[in-house]
Amino acid sequence: MKSQMLFPYSWKKIGLGILIPSILLGLFFQFGGNEPEFLTIQVPSLYSEELFAAKGVWFSWVEDNIAWELIMVGIIVGGMIYVFSKEKVEDEFIAKIRLDSLLFATYVNYGLILFAILAIYGMPFLTVMAYNLFSLLIIFIIRFRVALFQYQSA
Repeated sequence: MKSQMLFPYSWKKIGLGILIPSILLGLFFQFGGNEPEFLTIQVPSLYSEELFAAKGVWFSWVEDNIAWELIMVGIIVGGMIYVFSKEKVEDEFIAKIRLDSLLFATYVNYGLILFAILAIYGMPFLTVMAYNLFSLLIIFIIRFRVALFQYQSA
């Protein structure tokens, strides 16, 4: 079966090269690292509560540190490239493992969301939802790699 929707196998290293440093930087900043000052720039903002209340303006330019935005883009782009790159041998069985892993990751991801909705409130809930942006990719990668390892060692 030919899969036209996957990136070439050689892109897998590029995806990992983006994904791993992005995750490590995110963990570093999350647990005490300071965001670099040179990433504080003027960025467009669609809605600022203070400006809207004062001037009735919906769009403005605000000063913000874009470190987190770059990290999140890195995790998503790196994860998508890694996840959707072909394996060395991409056959029907690999496609089945890929599909089963995606189904598993979706079930687990939405199970975690349901748990968070019922058990976590306030600002911690928003933190959980921010992590949830990446959990589907991470769960898929873990499940797919474990399934491939089991298949290759059998």
